[in-house]
Amino acid sequence: MRYSGKERNKVLSRIGSLIEIPGLYPGMTAYDNLKLKCICTGINRKGYIEEILDTVGLGKAGRKKVSQFSLGMKKGLVLPWHL
Repeated sequence: MRYSGKERNKVLSRIGSLIEIPGLYPGMTAYDNLKLKCICTGINRKGYIEEILDTVGLGKAGRKKVSQFSLGMKKGLVLPWHL
């Protein structure tokens, strides 16, 4: 079924999302996942990755493989890129 105009907005307002499988590489560290995203988005600022890790409360987990993270920790790595 296709919606348009006000009806489309009404339907879309009732749709949400839940990040169950964040787009991260589990075999890489948190730092390396963020480094890859920085390369892809053209961010090249010294200390930026450490700043992001600290901001999301993962400063001490930066060298830990993402496969060892809880879902909440994984979401912390994904969310800064969507804000």
